[in-house]
Amino acid sequence: GNKTVSSGERRGALPCARAAPCAATSHQLRLLGLNISYYSPRQLGSLEMKLLTHNMLTSPGQRNGFPLAIEVEKMEVVDADFNADFVARMVEKLEYPALVATVAALPAEVESKLPAEVPTEFAENEEFLRALHHVLLEVDILEGQLVCPETGKKFPIKEGIPSML
Repeated sequence: GNKTVSSGERRGALPCARAAPCAATSHQLRLLGLNISYYSPRQLGSLEMKLLTHNMLTSPGQRNGFPLAIEVEKMEVVDADFNADFVARMVEKLEYPALVATVAALPAEVESKLPAEVPTEFAENEEFLRALHHVLLEVDILEGQLVCPETGKKFPIKEGIPSML
């Protein structure tokens, strides 16, 4: 089931969002060399803004605009079908330290069992892949702001859609 969390339950501030079927998300996945047509929306969670997408975002026009911080006002934890192959392929495409820092700053309700570093044999480590799947594909930020680490500029997240303008 889905679980919604309000800003009063947050333990930190860093970035993410969810978007209605987001062309940017599917485009970004294609740029990463992933043919998402092999996966149902249920397997991907949905093509909404998730921590997977957040991990690829930078503040427009800034040299040091990554990672964006997330200020959560409302979030939801949803169920998404697990696909070990998909998650394993994502590992080498992620900025893993930034992901770990982002997750640490999210509300306490986002349970994370991610280790500080990617395990050596990660592709065969189902416990690790399931933990990574959870944070990448099952956490939706519905309302809040993304914050540029260089300038402090805030980009609103409304109804799960970040505005990077």
